[in-house]
This record gives sequence, structure tokens and C-alpha cells, in this order.
Amino acid sequence: MAAGATKFMPAAPNGSKLRCNRILTVHHPEPSSNLQQLKYAEKQAMPRTEAAPVSQKETHSAGASTRERLRQIALDLFWEKGYRKTSTRDLASALGVQQASLYYHVKNKEELLYDICYSSLEQVIQQVEAAARRAADPLESLQMIAESHLTATLALQREALVSMYDYRSLSAECNQEINAFWTRYEQMVTKIYDAAITAGMMRSGIPHKYHYHAVMSMAMWPVLWFRPDGELPVKALARVFSDLYIKGAAAPGVAIHLESSHEAIVAAGLEPQPICETRNETHARLLDISSMLFATRGYTTTSTREIAEAMGIEKASLYYYTKSKDDLCYQIIRSAHEYMLRRVTTALQGVRGAEARLLNLIVAHVVALLEHKNWLAVANEQINFLGAKKRLEIVELRDRYEAFVRQILREAQEAGVLRDDVSARYLGFALLGMITHIYPWYQEEADIEPRSLALLLADLFLHGIRAQRK
Repeated sequence: MAAGATKFMPAAPNGSKLRCNRILTVHHPEPSSNLQQLKYAEKQAMPRTEAAPVSQKETHSAGASTRERLRQIALDLFWEKGYRKTSTRDLASALGVQQASLYYHVKNKEELLYDICYSSLEQVIQQVEAAARRAADPLESLQMIAESHLTATLALQREALVSMYDYRSLSAECNQEINAFWTRYEQMVTKIYDAAITAGMMRSGIPHKYHYHAVMSMAMWPVLWFRPDGELPVKALARVFSDLYIKGAAAPGVAIHLESSHEAIVAAGLEPQPICETRNETHARLLDISSMLFATRGYTTTSTREIAEAMGIEKASLYYYTKSKDDLCYQIIRSAHEYMLRRVTTALQGVRGAEARLLNLIVAHVVALLEHKNWLAVANEQINFLGAKKRLEIVELRDRYEAFVRQILREAQEAGVLRDDVSARYLGFALLGMITHIYPWYQEEADIEPRSLALLLADLFLHGIRAQRK
């Protein structure tokens, strides 16, 4: 920052810290450095934290230290086994105490999950706010938010993944408090948007909601695929993504007019379609209801009995269509990936021109996802609950689709449509984050229709948020 420049100071969220009334404290351990896990769908069990037996005659300081070790043990076990499959007996055994002694440190298992979810989010937001306050102007503040959010989240990658997989296991009260934290965060960013537009640094005309969710989706998506031994280290990746957010992916000097491209968006293949072939109407309904329950309540928290009750049939009747809950989840996830690949490749058949092919890909992806968003939510978030063999099949399908997206992006780079200082690999990750992670927030009754949303997101991806020079 130039000497004498005035720092831009975004307002911090108002109100005191929220706490679920079940929770005694929220701790702030140093970010985990052991992030050598494989990419999202290739996760392997991590070694359990070993803890020495603890004397029951602990000082207050020793008790706090034990609580910290218990939190780390819970993180390890929730990561390895999942929250639902981790028992208090498992936690006590890893800590080296009797099961009854565990309750000297926590009220219940949920308290540990809430601690992980809330404290990791709090750490991320505190780091983002601190970075934003160092900015000289609103546009730099937004760039710092994008960069620091991604960096802070990847420093807590396991905590973020455990939160993503298991937050549905929290009570409604605890989830409400976490959601309130996110709401205040969004309000802070919205104030910065207003300041950037007023200063003429950021283009107007796009509702703040879509700006906000675009950057959050781009910044959060790497938690699913980032590997520390990859091509780019965390800080370099964060700079690339924040630069794309501000400046966009279009090549310098290239103007892509999406409004005039409406006619170039091929309608064929975008009409609503069944997501997969089924034996009969009951089988189709079973898959649809199961996808809704898995997406909204989580795989581990949904039982086959609850699925049968939602279907209005006996539990035994489910096994005419599926071998197990695992098989049911597999049917949904495989169908979702096959459907997305089929819909997008169909939409691009016969389409010529790198720009038109890229726009068709984005529109087809968003439209297909929002037609069956519960299925795609399960496909993205529940894959690690599958067995190893089935998970490998899904990874191969997912990789085929990602390779197809990168191919379209490389074509656009070679045609001079997209900037070539960022590899198609990372352009693909940025784009897929922006156009896939919309299922958590999109509301059909409140948001613009899918095709218009797709073009809006394409506009943000291509041109960024910076005010365009005339």
C-alpha cells in the first residue's frame, strides 16, 4: 500500500458471539498442518490420534489441555469414520479414559462437532476480516476477502470437510447459530460491494447476492480437490482465484457480449429429462425421495426405515429395488454424474466456435444441476460414504467430466477467448466451483430462472467484478 494511503476499513459484523447453549467453550487451536489427504473422492482413513491416559485429578490448565486433545481426537475420528459412526466409547478409548470420564470434558458428542464447525468458521472469518481491513480501497478489500478466505479454509481443510459432511447432524439450534454467523459475514461483504460501486471500482447491475455466492463458491470449492503436493501452493492458488474474481477469465481486450449470445445457446438437449432409467414409477420415486433426504438431512442421519416411511411402504419392500442404503446412495450418485456428462455433451453437439461451446457448457451445466439439484448435492457431498470400489467408479466418472470441461476451456484459450496465463486445469476448478456450488443457496421461488442465472455466472466468470473500461 502506498505511503499515506487511507486504509479501507470494512465494518465488522455486529453483535456478540453466538453460542449454542449446549456448548461450554469454543477453542482456537493452531491450523492443522497435516493436510496430506487425497483429493475429495479418494480419501483414505487417517491414523487415529494417540492420547496418553489422563489422571482424573486434573488442574484447570490440564483440563483445558485435555479438552484440546479431545477436540483433535474427535476431528481425527470424525474424518476417518464419520460423525455418526464414531461413538463416545471410541472417543474415550482414544483419549485413554473411561467412557464416563469423557463427560467431565464435554456434555455430549454433538458439542465436539459443533466446536469443530463453529470454531473453524470463526477462524476463517476472523482472518478474512483482518485481511480486508488492511486494504487501501473497497476493490482491494474484495480481492483480499477472496484470497484470504480460500487460504484460511485450506489451512483448516479437514475441519472444513468434516463440517461439510456432518453439519446436518447438528441440532436445528446449533445450525441456526452457524447460519446467523454466515448471514453477518454476507452483510459485511455487501457493505464493501456498495462502497466499491459508489467509488466506481466495481460494476453494478448484478444483485449483490450473486456476486457474494460466486466468490464464496469459488473460494470454498478447492476444499474438495486441493492437494498440498499439487501444481500450485495455497497462496499462489489463492492469488489466481482472487485475480479471476476481480478481472475475470476472458483474454485481455476480448469483449464477450452474452446478451447477443442468447441465440447461440442451443436449446436442444436442455428440456427437462428423467435423470436415469428406472424399473418403474415406484423405483423412480424411491430414488427421488432418497436423494431429497440425503441432501437435506445427510446420508448417515437418514435410515432405510425413514425412507420407507416417506415412501409410504414397508421397509422390506425397499430391497426389491436396492440391496442396501449404500447401494441406494450409489445409484443416486452414479446417475447424477452420468446425467451431467450426458446433458452437457448433448448440448454441445453440433455447436461451433469456442465462445459458443463454452457458453453452452455453462448453461447446460447450470440448467441440468438445478433440475435435479438434490441428486447433484448428494453426488458432490456424499461420495465418501460409498465403499472403496464404488467410490473409485464415481471418481472415474467425475474425472471424465472434469477432463471434458478442461478441453472446452483449452479450446477457448487457443481461440484467444480466454486468458492463457492460467492453466485450463485451474480455470476449470474455478468455473466448476462457481457453477456447481449453487445448490445450497438457490431458491426457485426467489432467484432468477436457471438459464438466466447461468448467463449471469458466465458473465462473472468471464469478466470479473471490476468496473469495465469503456
